[in-house]
Amino acid sequence: MAVRFDGSTDSLVRTANLPSELLFSICGFARRQGNGGTTFESMFVLRDAGYLAWAGYELNRSTSQLIITGTTSNANVVAMPANGTWYWWGATSAGSGAGQLVGYYRALDSTTLSTASAQTSSFTQSTLEIGTGNVGGTTEWFNGDIYGVKLWDATLTAAEMLSESLQVFPRRLQNLHAFWWLHSADTAGYRDLGPLVRPLTAGGTPISAENPPVRLSPAKQRIWPVPAVAAAFDAAFMAAVVPPKLAIFQSVPNVVASGMTPPNRITP
Repeated sequence: MAVRFDGSTDSLVRTANLPSELLFSICGFARRQGNGGTTFESMFVLRDAGYLAWAGYELNRSTSQLIITGTTSNANVVAMPANGTWYWWGATSAGSGAGQLVGYYRALDSTTLSTASAQTSSFTQSTLEIGTGNVGGTTEWFNGDIYGVKLWDATLTAAEMLSESLQVFPRRLQNLHAFWWLHSADTAGYRDLGPLVRPLTAGGTPISAENPPVRLSPAKQRIWPVPAVAAAFDAAFMAAVVPPKLAIFQSVPNVVASGMTPPNRITP
C-alpha cells in the first residue's frame, strides 16, 4: 500500500535532526489523483523556519509541468503525467550555487531519467514536508499518493539516482539519513527504517492507497500483487523482511563491519 493525500491539512512532517547543510538527495514514487489546493502542488519541500528559503519538487498546474523549485529559481523537469499514473521523482542539492539543485523524473516503463537544474539560497533546514509544502507562507498541498521516500545527507550522482529509481529499498546505505516506506497510513508506515530512526508525524487524515508496481530490492524481484491481496502481502513481508533489515541498519557493529561510518548519535 501507499499513502494518499487529498486535503489541505494532509501531510507528513519532520521538524528535527534534518540534514545540517544544503547537501542532500531525496526521492520517492508519486501518483497524482486530482487538483490540489493551489496552482502549485508540492510532493516535498525542505525549508527554513521562516518559510523564506526552500528546495522542493512540485506540480505546476498552470504550465502542466513537474518542476524543481528553489528560493532563487525553478525549472521544468518534464510534462505532468496523466492523473492516476505512477512515476518516480528525485532531487539532489550540491549547495546554493547556480544549477546545484537538480530535479529528476522517471516513468516506470522507462529507464531514462529526465532532469533539470535550478538554484536555491543557503539556509538552515528546519522542516521537511511530504505531500504538502509551505513555500513563502502558502500551503501547496498535493492531491495524490506517495510511496517509498528516501533521504541522504549527500549529493547522489545521476547514475546513483537512476539506480535508486528502480527499487523501493535504498541501494546506497552510505549517508542514508532516512527511509520512509509509507506502505500504510499509520505509525508503522510512517516509521523510519534507516539508521537514525526518525519517524514522520502525520497531519490531517492521510489514508492508505494502492502502491506502485515496483520491486522492493534486487533480491525481491516479485512485483507487488493486486490490491485484493496487497494487505496480506504487506503483513507477510513486514514480518519476514523488515525486522532483519532493521537489525542490520540499527546495529552499530554491523554498520562498522559493512564499512559505513556509524552515526554519532541516534535521536528519534
